[in-house]
Amino acid sequence: MENSWLDSFKGQHVTVLSGPEDRSDTGTILRIADGWVQMVKDNGDMILVPYMAIRLIKLLDMTQAVPATERLSPAMLANLPDTGAPPAR
Repeated sequence: MENSWLDSFKGQHVTVLSGPEDRSDTGTILRIADGWVQMVKDNGDMILVPYMAIRLIKLLDMTQAVPATERLSPAMLANLPDTGAPPAR
């Protein structure tokens, strides 16, 4: 199975807003697959949130917006497609 671009968000600290009442859960994404986001909340609870219920996922630590790039060489980074985002500092 091909990796999804969503896999780059594994390990990110996020706040998920879901449901009609704007339920807010803050924690770390463990897995995104099969229509679900699995995360461990900051209090240690493990939750599954269905894609259809999610209104917004807010990344809380933008310095790790693309964590997979930390393992890439400068030559590999130069060949990544331009996303229009400002360069990292």
